[in-house]
Amino acid sequence: DFSHPDFDLARQFAAADQIVIAAPYWDMMFPAVLKTYLENITVSGITFDYSEQGRPESLCKARQLHYVTTAGGFIGQNDFGFAYNHGLTRVEFPASLRYLGEEAFSNGTGLVSLEFREGLVSIGVNCFYMCESLTGLHLPDSLEEIKDGAFYGCEKLESLDLGEGVVSIGDAAFDGCKALTGLHCPDSLQTIGRFAFEYCDKLKTLTLGSGLRTVSYTAFAGCTALQTVDLGSNLTTLEQSAFS
Repeated sequence: DFSHPDFDLARQFAAADQIVIAAPYWDMMFPAVLKTYLENITVSGITFDYSEQGRPESLCKARQLHYVTTAGGFIGQNDFGFAYNHGLTRVEFPASLRYLGEEAFSNGTGLVSLEFREGLVSIGVNCFYMCESLTGLHLPDSLEEIKDGAFYGCEKLESLDLGEGVVSIGDAAFDGCKALTGLHCPDSLQTIGRFAFEYCDKLKTLTLGSGLRTVSYTAFAGCTALQTVDLGSNLTTLEQSAFS
């Protein structure tokens, strides 16, 4: 019986035209009281229900949730605020954002799309680890580094635009992105880390830019569908088993 007062918050959330949540950044994530609130409004039959395929689907009137937070200063690379958030489906990042922290959206299995803006410089370690519903990425030209495991296990990622400014791709950054079929690396790229594109087993075409110097150990290991590879003109180091 959803008329019980215990469901008041869930009914209020489902009926809202717009939803804005503001909360401080405490102890490397949002406050515990916000977690409690989210648990109380997550009610099957009010705010969401399951599809025939067993995936959760929103029943809320609002199509987007805006989350505003402040830390009062630089928080470094340890932002675990959204890790394991399975209900988040789309994120638009502001132009003011420079750094995405370690594991910030890891295991966000519901994430389908990300919208980045110019200004972002770095994507942290395991930032989008196992975000298995992501289908495409268009990264800004301002981006310089993609750190280790940043998009590891994004198995539905079909298209990847690295932008024109990335300098380094870390270890296992795109390991297990099994739906990726083509990859063009910009001339700015200098280093591809170990296991960076390991087991991208549908990857057919690969073009490495003129600025590339190093392709690390097993960077493209297990890419069994590769048919065309352009190694660029200035490659100096091709490590053992890079294409095994």
